[in-house]
Amino acid sequence: DICDAEIIVSGGKGVDDEKGFGLIENLADALSASLAGSRVAVDNRWIGRERQIGQSGKTVSPDLMISCGISGASAHVFGMRDTKTLIAINKDKSAPIMKIPTQ
Repeated sequence: DICDAEIIVSGGKGVDDEKGFGLIENLADALSASLAGSRVAVDNRWIGRERQIGQSGKTVSPDLMISCGISGASAHVFGMRDTKTLIAINKDKSAPIMKIPTQ
């Protein structure tokens, strides 16, 4: 269950496709982390709904979250608001996720 995870690697729309999401999955495996995603990742069937973070998904509070290609829409941020350390990987430097304060 991603709700109990200490480390989460999550992917979203910016990952682009199932092949790209596979790279996110490989990173999670390498770090012994839980794999999660945004609503877009679920809608595109890159990940199951039980691994969705956000207002219509699950609320998580990991020690470390690595978010790849996630813009930081408010519904997603709601589900990860208690993350202690966030590493956001996004080609858009002005994406809302780049401005999220963590504990």
